[in-house]
Amino acid sequence: MRFGSQHSFKQISLMLPALGMVTMLFLACGKSPSRSLSFKEHDQEYYVNVAQACITLLSQTNRIPGEQIVKGDDKSLPPALLDVHATKIKIVNNFLVGTNYLSGVTMIFGDERPDFVVSWEQNDYGDGHHPWELSINDDVSHTIVFSTNN
Repeated sequence: MRFGSQHSFKQISLMLPALGMVTMLFLACGKSPSRSLSFKEHDQEYYVNVAQACITLLSQTNRIPGEQIVKGDDKSLPPALLDVHATKIKIVNNFLVGTNYLSGVTMIFGDERPDFVVSWEQNDYGDGHHPWELSINDDVSHTIVFSTNN
């Protein structure tokens, strides 16, 4: 098939409206597919700093059982958490869910329906392995970007 042929122009003219519709869908949903992708492009030092800020935040709440939500720009947050520019941050300390007590920090990006979230939490893999993990979660993926046993 030659580029200049009438057939290739017909294919292009059929593809352009479809591409426009996909773009409009992303705009209408208020989703930015690159926001979570850009968060995944940081180096390990960045993720260590975010994890350490989550540990600091958990310790500042004195491990009082329960859940609290703060705005992402709350000046009392550690600098590394302010720098992520989350919409809001949920702090959970020794919160009873079923028969388990959960603790962790969740950074929420987006208002009504989040574009994505970043979580710092301890996971139980059922084999005695209970690492703390920093993960990025969106509609299509769950990516662990940092993990430690401490």
